[in-house]
Amino acid sequence: MWLRWTEEMGNFYKAADCLMIMSDAEGAPYTAIEAALAACPILGYPVGCVPELVYHPENGNDPSQLAYHPIHPSQSDNEVGYQLAYLLSQRKPGQRRDSDYVVANGLAQKYSTFVIAAKWIKYYQNLIGG
Repeated sequence: MWLRWTEEMGNFYKAADCLMIMSDAEGAPYTAIEAALAACPILGYPVGCVPELVYHPENGNDPSQLAYHPIHPSQSDNEVGYQLAYLLSQRKPGQRRDSDYVVANGLAQKYSTFVIAAKWIKYYQNLIGG
């Protein structure tokens, strides 16, 4: 789905069954951060910091319990489609698991506006020698 600029993305992420990140190169995609903060499961390539954003050790090894579902670069389009179908079949539409909220709560502390602003201020202060 393509949306024009809106400040209400949280509502879309909360309504989504999952977010697919299909790019094969990322840094720290804000889309993944926003989706994870809304406890939205993510299916995507293990690029940039995406795996670290949404993985939580309490999820264990059960793929249906993970908030992040990695796509291996060698997978065909059909295999990715099957993986998406499996993910969606494991949940009711819009369903969130406790593990999704664990991830969201952890991210809220790690990526809050205040934490990020403080990091940028420190970064710029270091640049100007302050």
